[in-house]
Amino acid sequence: LFSPHPDAIQEVQGLLMSEFAMKDLGDLHTYLGLHIDRTPEHLTFHLGPYIEKLVAQFIPDLTPPVMTPADTNIHLSRLMEPAPDSEEFQFMQTVPYGSLVGSLSYIAVVARPDIARAVHALQRAQQNPSRTHWQAALRVLHYLRCTPTLGPRYHRVKTIADLQLSVYIDASFAPDWKDSDGISVTGYVIFLAGGPIAWTSHKQKHVAGSTCESEFIA
Repeated sequence: LFSPHPDAIQEVQGLLMSEFAMKDLGDLHTYLGLHIDRTPEHLTFHLGPYIEKLVAQFIPDLTPPVMTPADTNIHLSRLMEPAPDSEEFQFMQTVPYGSLVGSLSYIAVVARPDIARAVHALQRAQQNPSRTHWQAALRVLHYLRCTPTLGPRYHRVKTIADLQLSVYIDASFAPDWKDSDGISVTGYVIFLAGGPIAWTSHKQKHVAGSTCESEFIA
């Protein structure tokens, strides 16, 4: 139950308890692996324990830290897909690529807009990923290992008038024109009360003929 009025919350609780067997457990601290930290000034969400379990499962050995989720010198593409009869293809059948990318996707959607673009590139290779894709997925996890408690942080406000909405949007013009359909990628993040409330990285629905057009579509 959410309300700026404690009396209203108690009234609704009373009505619910009169109809159903339930009890008040107090403030919410954990929900589907998402941890909620409260201070008098801020409200913060993070997936620290979930990330730590993921790290222990996939990269138990300590490795040098990385401070970005992706290597900007490596462009993941369909040209990297291994042939069915290759050693690389056989190797990729032995690693849990889909499981790791699925977990990273959950983290990106729930609490980490900073990895959305990197995870989007990994998702596109689910059918036939290469060894480079696997290393890129592990890099995202290495980055999360270095920043496990990073997450959306919101300022407490006294009135609705104190809320400030900010929207940032951009487009990458035909990043995969050499090996794909030439469709551009849109990314946006919306901030409210100082923290992100919505974000995404996805391919556009139409082929843009120029950088200007891809920005307009975004």
